[in-house]
Amino acid sequence: RLIKPLVVIGFPSVYGSFATMALTYSDRWFLEYFLGLNQLGVYSVGVSFGMLIGLFTGAFDSAWSPMFTSYLNKREEAAPLFSKIFTYYVIGFGILSVFIFIIAKPVVFLFLGDAFHDAWIVVGFVALSQVCYGAFSILSSGIYFSQKLGSLSLIKWIVVFVNAILNYFLIQMFGIFGS
Repeated sequence: RLIKPLVVIGFPSVYGSFATMALTYSDRWFLEYFLGLNQLGVYSVGVSFGMLIGLFTGAFDSAWSPMFTSYLNKREEAAPLFSKIFTYYVIGFGILSVFIFIIAKPVVFLFLGDAFHDAWIVVGFVALSQVCYGAFSILSSGIYFSQKLGSLSLIKWIVVFVNAILNYFLIQMFGIFGS
């Protein structure tokens, strides 16, 4: 009796996971195609630096998932609490993201050779994207509460599609900054 509800609720999440992977790597496909492996390498190094904030957003997300699911049967308490958590998340991680924008250039210039100095351009934006993905986790808790995970997967695939179109044009116009 539990298999059917688990499949109905969980199966759409599989498609959402593929969307997350496509979103994460689609920029690299376009970069390699339009700019070549050298610029892809510079971009990838910048992404690695920017993803360091992922240690913190990932830790938050690991704590957030069990916390918000503990409110499945206490929805009236969840709304004001989740609102406060979202506000503090945006403020805290927003400040951290701004800090990363500020230190990106000096850190990249300190640790990397001349060939990779352009990597600093993407570090802050990658960090900001991680912060936004964490905010999305908080905001999507309502979808989990309503057990409409198919909608969540659909939203992710729409984002992948829009991201691919933007990457196609912006990478050609602005190089790695466009990604």
